[in-house]
Amino acid sequence: MSLKTEMDKEFDREKNYHSIISKIERVSSMKKKRYIFVPTFALAIVVVAIIGYNFIKTPSKTIIISEDDKNIEITLNINEMKELATTSLDADIKMIEIEELPEKFSFMNDINIPEDLKLDNCYNIYTRNSIEEPVYDVLHDYVFDYHTGDNIMRNITIAFSEIDKPLRDYYIDNQELKSKIGNVELEISQYKNMYIATFSYNNLNFDIETNGFTEDELVELLVSIIK
Repeated sequence: MSLKTEMDKEFDREKNYHSIISKIERVSSMKKKRYIFVPTFALAIVVVAIIGYNFIKTPSKTIIISEDDKNIEITLNINEMKELATTSLDADIKMIEIEELPEKFSFMNDINIPEDLKLDNCYNIYTRNSIEEPVYDVLHDYVFDYHTGDNIMRNITIAFSEIDKPLRDYYIDNQELKSKIGNVELEISQYKNMYIATFSYNNLNFDIETNGFTEDELVELLVSIIK
């Protein structure tokens, strides 16, 4: 690889880093992104505004699909949300390339992403081990943003963590209704045109947000992860 190619690559990574932070700060109130960044003297997670929220029960739906010559039973119970509660996070990011992922996360190359969406950004979220020390050395999340050109109303953010639930810039109380894909239990909520799915699978904690997706597209994405 030439020196110019390597410098161009680093320039693009730096540009994407600042682009993410800029977008996060600009559109956090629109719920397009998960993460915003606050001064280092703040606590790791600080609730800054409670808008108020509640859930509406929706009918349960059972689906049987065939995947890899196996039948998978899916039970959908969507928690309909009226409002969100926003939070603020103290964290830092590091841009990465999907090729740099550890082999154990190779499943990200095989997930079912609609053809009109492309991987836009891939990065790690780091938090502090101690609020007294301004050092961000705890790898908390892996985050993948998929977009379709300039259509900001149709996108996916997939985050997963080996140590805890992935961080987000809004708060969802315990959802009353649970869904299942095979033997894996999920919590799925809907706020306007946004779906939020949280679950644990293969020792990873997932938090997936889709905007402008149909219910079928959401299910296809989840099934491609939970095999």
